[in-house]
Amino acid sequence: MNRFLLPFIFIFLKFAFVQLFSLPWPLFEPVLALAVIYTFFHSLDTKGWLIYAFFCGFVMDIFGFDVFGLYMFSCILSCFAVSVLARFIYRQNWVFIFPMVFVGIFLTNHFVLFFKTVFLSQGFWISQYGWVLARIFLEAAGTTLLAYPFYHFSKRCAPELTG
Repeated sequence: MNRFLLPFIFIFLKFAFVQLFSLPWPLFEPVLALAVIYTFFHSLDTKGWLIYAFFCGFVMDIFGFDVFGLYMFSCILSCFAVSVLARFIYRQNWVFIFPMVFVGIFLTNHFVLFFKTVFLSQGFWISQYGWVLARIFLEAAGTTLLAYPFYHFSKRCAPELTG
C-alpha cells in the first residue's frame, strides 16, 4: 500500500469511529502516528520525513476545522523533534516506537495549542490547563496504543514505511 494513501484511509476511519461512538473529541490521532513512525525509521533521510510530515499535516488541515497550515507546521516541528531524538537511540528496536509516538502526539498538540493562543487569540485560561493536559495525555496514550498495529501493518504491507 502506498504511504501517501494511508493518511486518507486513516483519517476517514478516525472520523467514522468518532461519529459511530459519538465522542466529543477523538481519543487517537492515526495520521500523526503514521508521520511519527515514518520519521522514527527515516530520521537520517531529512527530505523523506519532511515531505511525509508535510503531507500528513496537509491532509489533517484539509479535513480539519482549524486554520489552514496549523497542523502542517505543528506536524513538521514535532517530527523534527522526533528525528533529533531518534538519532540518539537504537532505531532497529521496535519498543522505542511507543515513547516516540507519545512524544510526537504530545508535542503536536502543545504546538497547536501554542499557535492558537499566540496567533489566533483563541487561548485558554491557565486554570483550564489541567483539563487540556488530561485530554492531550489521553489522546497521546490512545495513539500510542494504536502505534503497535500501525507498525506491524506498515511493516507487512509497505516495507518502505519501516525501512
